[in-house]
Amino acid sequence: MTIGNFYNDANTDTLTVGNFWLGYAYFYIDDISVYELPTDSNNCFDGVGVNERGKENEIFVYPNPASNQIKIRGLYGKNDVAIYNLLGEKVFQSTIQQINNSTINLSSYPNGIYFLSIKNKEKIFSQKLIISR
Repeated sequence: MTIGNFYNDANTDTLTVGNFWLGYAYFYIDDISVYELPTDSNNCFDGVGVNERGKENEIFVYPNPASNQIKIRGLYGKNDVAIYNLLGEKVFQSTIQQINNSTINLSSYPNGIYFLSIKNKEKIFSQKLIISR
């Protein structure tokens, strides 16, 4: 399994997880966090821990699974929000110009798995969304 390395095979590091004598395994990666190693004043790793990066501008969607609505926290400025079903069909689309908190009504959508996409001028955010009543 290789994450975040886009070089050719000769320059790719690999990580073997488990003992797969057949040589192939598939992994589902649900969440990836980026960490910055703490350094001293000389830019040397000080070995004390890690500083998690990116939390100050993070978008939170809750509750998930949802029943009748979801709340979105962390939206600033203009955001294009879309929800897709498992067939890739867009079932919801809206532009939200809201500071921090927004609510989307899901009461008219059947139970199932959906994908939420939020695009703004800084980033694209995607998350699996489950509707269960």
